[in-house]
Amino acid sequence: MKGHAIAQTLVCARRQAQSSAANRVQTVPDLTAEAIALGRDERLSAILRDICATTGMGFAAVARVTEQRWIACLVEDRIEFGLDAGGELKVHETICDEIRDSGEAVVFDDASDDIKWSRHPVPVIYGF
Repeated sequence: MKGHAIAQTLVCARRQAQSSAANRVQTVPDLTAEAIALGRDERLSAILRDICATTGMGFAAVARVTEQRWIACLVEDRIEFGLDAGGELKVHETICDEIRDSGEAVVFDDASDDIKWSRHPVPVIYGF
């Protein structure tokens, strides 16, 4: 990975929706509290630290992702991105939509050098 590049990875965590509509509906505080609770695992913190240390990336996160919401569960932020556990991004301004739709991993060293990602709106929005 190039030293001058700021990279971001979003490790997207997703749960399959329950079958009944009553079980699928959760209020905003419920989802946020659930996301924060999922992020209290020290093993996940260690994994995010290792991801940043190994790859040279300055940001890694585990998020609770639904079709409508992206809520940070746990964040390793070495670039002062400013997102904390419980914080939200617009789900359509993340790569998680594409990961969910395609089921394919998204891997690149430098978004500005990658043919697909250099033209994609997400790296432009977040500056990587």
